[in-house]
Amino acid sequence: MQESYVDLRGHRRRAGRGTLIAVLRALGAPVEGPGDVLDALRERREELARRLVEPVTPVWVGRPARVALTPPPRRPVRRVGCRLEHEDGSVRTWRVDVSSLRPAGRTVELDLLDPLPPGYHRLEVELGRRSATTLVICAPPRVADPLPPRCWGVFAPVHALHRTRSWGVGDLSDLGELLASVGELGGDLVGTLPLYAAFLGEPVEPSPYSPVSRLFWNELFLDVEALPEVRSSPQAQRLLGSASFGRGLERLRSGGLVDHGAVIELKRRVMTPAALALLAGPSTRRDALEAFGREHPRLQDYARFRAAGERWGRDWRAWPGPPRDGRLEAADVDPELVAYHRYVQWAAEDQFASLSRSGRDRLYLDLPLGVHPDGYDVWRERDAFALGVSAGAPPDDFFPGGQDWGAPPPAPDGIREQGYRYQIECIRHAMRHAGAIRVDHVMGLHRLYWVPQGFPADRGAYVRYRPQEWYAIFALESHRSGAAVVGEDLGTVPPGVRAALRRHGVLRSHVLQMEADPDRTPPLPDPPVRSLASLNTHDMPPFSAFWRGIDIDQRAAQGVLSEAEAEAERARRGRIRDSVTAYLLAEGRLPAGHVDEGAILSGCLAALAASPARAVMVSLEDLWGETRAQNMPGVPGYPSWRRRTAHPLGVAFGMPEVADRLRLVGTLRRDAASPRRMPRTARRA
Repeated sequence: MQESYVDLRGHRRRAGRGTLIAVLRALGAPVEGPGDVLDALRERREELARRLVEPVTPVWVGRPARVALTPPPRRPVRRVGCRLEHEDGSVRTWRVDVSSLRPAGRTVELDLLDPLPPGYHRLEVELGRRSATTLVICAPPRVADPLPPRCWGVFAPVHALHRTRSWGVGDLSDLGELLASVGELGGDLVGTLPLYAAFLGEPVEPSPYSPVSRLFWNELFLDVEALPEVRSSPQAQRLLGSASFGRGLERLRSGGLVDHGAVIELKRRVMTPAALALLAGPSTRRDALEAFGREHPRLQDYARFRAAGERWGRDWRAWPGPPRDGRLEAADVDPELVAYHRYVQWAAEDQFASLSRSGRDRLYLDLPLGVHPDGYDVWRERDAFALGVSAGAPPDDFFPGGQDWGAPPPAPDGIREQGYRYQIECIRHAMRHAGAIRVDHVMGLHRLYWVPQGFPADRGAYVRYRPQEWYAIFALESHRSGAAVVGEDLGTVPPGVRAALRRHGVLRSHVLQMEADPDRTPPLPDPPVRSLASLNTHDMPPFSAFWRGIDIDQRAAQGVLSEAEAEAERARRGRIRDSVTAYLLAEGRLPAGHVDEGAILSGCLAALAASPARAVMVSLEDLWGETRAQNMPGVPGYPSWRRRTAHPLGVAFGMPEVADRLRLVGTLRRDAASPRRMPRTARRA
């Protein structure tokens, strides 16, 4: 835990006494007040001193594999016994004289002798009557790098997509159509928001960054009419053909906002009989579902959890004793609800597999930082989470009061004692169908800002993690899956994070709206070579709203900005407009005498596309001048995560402002990748 930190303005901020006590309790320290702190610290130091080895040890392929061993200070032991179990189950044992080991401070270095293969291995050491085990993660030093040089892609939230036959929300077939449309224009990636399981009953939780689980998909995004069980179910077909059902669909299709609860109600009415019919008799599809359950042992547990939530309510802390404590039996829940939740997860995996077959290497998926505190992951893996606190962000210019995201952060000791079991599962699930993943708030691999429950968000404190262990896992899993890794490093970024991202091959984020600075020359700096560059993110206003300052007016109207703050923002935005326009004209990115908003947008996209950035992502909605944001953090009453795109997919890609701008991006990306036409900006690493 850090007692203080340096904010974005370079000021040191110290955590208050109450914050420190609350965070220490969340870390498991036996403290009730300041008088307990010294004793707790002494106990902790003694506990760490008794460790023979750390719970986890990262080592790197091609480098010496060594484990730090702490011999007991008293009763010295002459020899240490070693048993190394490789991931493949093979075992090697040996003994070594302690006096021959290389000293390293209080520890000695135990050499694992033969080069280790990449993987998760377990080393058990014995010194006299004591023994301990460490998980040895042997990983490549850098994550996989499968992306084409100077690649580009399009970002769009799945929930916002629609076609004429959509059910009031985008689905995985819409995502497939987007993949095809971008691919036809030569694009390499399609990015979207997290697609994980969500609370869809009242109260609906629409935020994709507060999922029920990071191990299961959101059935809201299933293309119901593409399911074989729906097509073959007489009951489902009668529902689909009924006039009342059709009227309900039309209401959902006609609105500009996604009604998550109403959509899932209609989809469940169709998918439930399909699921039950599948289980009624033997079939190839039923055999496939059972095989999926055997391959994913958590599936039955998750389905029971969701069924239990429908029986006793969302908050598992209020459930009866055994279920609350993680013991759910078949008799506790409705078997039909369990069957439904098993079925929709299998169906989602099936539709994702179909996407993978046509464009797996082009899917850019998002791994959120946290999960909903009432969700499955916290219920089942509570030792992996710190309870009584939330992850968040300290005060900055955009959020002067700080942020409390409501998600319990990872418990530093808990995840290590588990050998990162749960985190590895989450990363594998994210990479299973992706060519690249975005790691939300990548600074969380190094440290996280914890906000104690009942405290305002500006009274949090930072807690440190073991970044080398995280990077080893991401590197190993990315090589096994073939997925690239992008880190979202926006906000308060501590020293060393971006150097670590470069060292381990993780792309960082470069966002033009955040980087534009009228007091810098040039006002639009070149993105780093090892970055994914974009105009904005899902948490920011679309380009047109940014350029016009609409977002400032919205925040001022909601009281997020005072009038004085809003005026200062408007003045700075005006200076950004002037300096960026002059820069684009000087660079030849604007036609002379033609500096309207559309030309500025094309010029900014051209500047990013011609840059040395490894990847460039373009928000689909920016291309037609959308001014409404998908999410406005901190603005109460705004329909975040619910807005549908202004144009259906088929119409959007037929619009010249969409297709022509994407062709321009593709052309400039190809030119930037050519060694014969390397842009001047490529010299910046």
